[in-house]
Amino acid sequence: MYPLFVEMMWRFARGAHHAAGLVVPLSISYHRGAQVVACRRAMSDAGGEWRCAFFDREPHALFGEDVKTRSAILFHRSASVDAEPGSKAVVYSSPLMKWTSRSRHRLFDSITFTRIGEYDLADGIPKLEGDRQAQAASGLKRRSGWLCELWTRASTCRLAEAFEPVSQPRVFVGSTAYNFLNVFRPHKLPAIGPEPLSENPVLALEFRNEADACVVFSILNSRLVFWWWHVQSDGFHVPRWFLASIPFGRTAFAESQRTALANLGERFWNCNRDYPVLSLNRGRRSIAYRPFQCEAVRDQIDGVLLDAASLDQEFGAELRAFVRNTVVVDDADRRRVARGGGFQY
Repeated sequence: MYPLFVEMMWRFARGAHHAAGLVVPLSISYHRGAQVVACRRAMSDAGGEWRCAFFDREPHALFGEDVKTRSAILFHRSASVDAEPGSKAVVYSSPLMKWTSRSRHRLFDSITFTRIGEYDLADGIPKLEGDRQAQAASGLKRRSGWLCELWTRASTCRLAEAFEPVSQPRVFVGSTAYNFLNVFRPHKLPAIGPEPLSENPVLALEFRNEADACVVFSILNSRLVFWWWHVQSDGFHVPRWFLASIPFGRTAFAESQRTALANLGERFWNCNRDYPVLSLNRGRRSIAYRPFQCEAVRDQIDGVLLDAASLDQEFGAELRAFVRNTVVVDDADRRRVARGGGFQY
């Protein structure tokens, strides 16, 4: 129902000195359903100015601990009297914000808005912080070719199946994530105890050859893709459409870059596979592989991707800061800093 209320924002608040604000689900930014896509397109066509603030649900939530939901606040101001009739809306967005109960009182004072450049709202409202991120997002959106060109089949399977031997090269991706995307290769099941494995499905990507699998493994473990996931999605679910539309297709790389990514992917997995994160939830074991064990290799992966996408190599420093801020959230919370301090972000 909420797209109908968004429409009322520009129908009720007309004229040069009118404004409206509305709290809506975070899905306004990424959902691909026909009604939400049409709503975003109509927001652009309505003209005026939109400011979109995006809020995660962890560690704290917009409405406190009693209502755990991912939310957005939309602000709309009507076009000024001298605006050209029929002009598209000017759109500003925030990053996907996280905060703790300690920093909650600073939440609204800390919101920053970044003007979105050449970006079709029908595709989503990107969550951005600063002009450098806006330029990078526009550059990635202009690219042609998608990651799905590199695999031959994508299907879901149970976690236990990911540890069964098969001849086809595969890469597995967890269906949810938070501080990192859970990406791993087939290998021996680690010692996990007597509990059964989780029934939550994982996505299995199959490839023509091992080199393509290693290239995709590198790409999915990059900080660039982790940041792009926050820009495009909800910071929790890892939908298949997002993975398929990552803008690095079969023709994205020179041969030397492809070879480098394949070698880096192999090195990264050899470094990372012996450090699984085991968790127990409702009597079932989950297994994840966080990509913080070999940060030097991750630096090199980001460097290749930034070069292939014609993005400034200095953006790599921003990506490292983004990962650290996403994981730690609140530098004033000693426990969170200690938990994040073990990794060179």
